[in-house]
Amino acid sequence: MLWWYKLHIIFLIGIVNLCESSGKVRLVDVTTLTLYRDKYTTGRRSASIPQIQCVGGSAKGKFEPRVVQCYNRGYDGNDVQWECKAEMSDQYEFGEIRISCEGYDYPNDPYILQGSCGLKYNLEYSHDGQGNYDKSKKVPNAPPYEDEYGSFKLSTVVIFLLFLLLIYCSCMQPTTGNDRTRRSGWGWDQGPPPPPGNGRPPPPGFKSFTR
Repeated sequence: MLWWYKLHIIFLIGIVNLCESSGKVRLVDVTTLTLYRDKYTTGRRSASIPQIQCVGGSAKGKFEPRVVQCYNRGYDGNDVQWECKAEMSDQYEFGEIRISCEGYDYPNDPYILQGSCGLKYNLEYSHDGQGNYDKSKKVPNAPPYEDEYGSFKLSTVVIFLLFLLLIYCSCMQPTTGNDRTRRSGWGWDQGPPPPPGNGRPPPPGFKSFTR
């Protein structure tokens, strides 16, 4: 009877250990991570976080991939080297990437909690994308109506100047013969004024006196 009781205890302990270790994975054995934009990581000792987070880069906020796959490219003795890929336009590319996973029993545990890995990355413009981005920042050419308006203002100024030139030329024209005759009269000619009555003899009954 005692041996049956011991066997029962051992069986229960095995079940508990099996349940506890069901999500325990060695990090270096993970070959591929598939992460989604609208999903969160699994948390046991810490809170869950988004599986994909853009934290910087020249193109931050311009695009966010829906799915990212990260591949284990080897272990350098300190950490796993990851390479991440996603479907995105040629004008974008990943910059710095960082994969973080929750240690199963403690922070630097070589075993991690399955499903606890998340990606933080910088999104950068590629060479072609940077060229397009620089072009978009340049001031666009003036619309056609602005060019027409500028031509209209120039033509108006030219017409106004021609009008002033015509007025000036009309004022500078030589005076006519009638003007010269009129101006050679009293007040203009240096000679004596003409006699009264335009040189005709005085009317009858009129007597002139001289000194």
